Amino acid sequence: MWDEFFKYLVAFAFTVVSAATTTIVLPALARWLKSKSDSEVIKSGIDDLAQTTGTCVDYLEQTVVTELKAQNKWNSETQKEVLNMAIEQVITGLTNATKRTLEAGNIHATVERYIEAYIQSKKNQ
Repeated sequence: MWDEFFKYLVAFAFTVVSAATTTIVLPALARWLKSKSDSEVIKSGIDDLAQTTGTCVDYLEQTVVTELKAQNKWNSETQKEVLNMAIEQVITGLTNATKRTLEAGNIHATVERYIEAYIQSKKNQ
């Protein structure tokens, strides 16, 4: 009984921390990095990532997501497909300088986090 309760508690805590990371920490980190950096490349890369993410997500929401919802096909599987489409479109839309900077880490994971943060920020408006 306690094991099951503990599992639910850990899952809940993980969900809360993930949401906080996505909606609060990532945008705050981006602002902090820009304020602390003298590098125009880093500042430009952060702006490029944020702008490209917003453009791609808004476009997919207005076209693909709206159509899937109209056809009553919006579910967890199609959400994953659209997320993967968004990740690929964002990466394709980034400048070469931003791509090179992000490729030092995990570019897919970074872009996915920005997409999730952008979507969450739209829901909170």
